[in-house]
Amino acid sequence: MVGFATGTVEIGDTTLLVAVADTPQLRNRGLREVGELGDLDGMVFVFEEAVPVWFTMQDTLIPLDLLVVSSESLMVRRIEMVPCQGTPCPLYPTEEATAFAVEVPAGAFPEIAPGMRFSIKQVAVGADD
Repeated sequence: MVGFATGTVEIGDTTLLVAVADTPQLRNRGLREVGELGDLDGMVFVFEEAVPVWFTMQDTLIPLDLLVVSSESLMVRRIEMVPCQGTPCPLYPTEEATAFAVEVPAGAFPEIAPGMRFSIKQVAVGADD
């Protein structure tokens, strides 16, 4: 996806190739208006500090699962999110402080479950600029 670096994250034994949203602008853009992920498995959202955050599916075209990662780098919950056009769109809170969250297509990667360790293994800085 143009404008995003790509990276590899591991959750448990599963490795995902993801777009990296690590600035306020990229996190706000997220997967809005994206119809296909191509070779990517999803997107990782990286926050400057662990805080509770809210996600929206405003102008998002595909259903997504949000994998919430605790400040201790453990996956704590999967939130099913549905596309939303127009306003108002529902907000999906992480409920706890998180430094990372991962969006994947809905129903993908059912082997990823709460309690699994999360880590970013590689980031290709400046990819697709």
